[in-house]
Amino acid sequence: MGSDFVTAGMAAGRRDPRGLPALRQLALRAIMDGRGVDSVILSAPASIAHYGAGPGPVGGLLIVTACNAHLLAAGAGTEADALWMRAAGLLRRGCALGYEGRDLDPRAVARLKTLLTPARLLDIGPQIARQIADNAAARP
Repeated sequence: MGSDFVTAGMAAGRRDPRGLPALRQLALRAIMDGRGVDSVILSAPASIAHYGAGPGPVGGLLIVTACNAHLLAAGAGTEADALWMRAAGLLRRGCALGYEGRDLDPRAVARLKTLLTPARLLDIGPQIARQIADNAAARP
């Protein structure tokens, strides 16, 4: 782990596998299975907070795969390209990748295509937003 990044495997869910982040990530993995993606990159602060362990870092990313979740935060002075290269390093080249199109810079999508050459790149943002809204509505 470099000094420019903070990485937390499964956020708080790793410390407590029965914790809320782990349950929410399980629900996210159901979306991933249903849409046929292996991994997802979350960039919206609300999504990072929902599926991570609280408020996400500004400019951060949450990478979720079938087995793990990694929270990446850009340190002071870290360029966006360095953060995306770090994210790409956590993912398998040629994977089917989901992302949040509404909250993702088009240049970031281009970077992902170059770095990962994904077999499939799919915007699953609407499903993520619906799941977060449904969860919020279900709270007492």
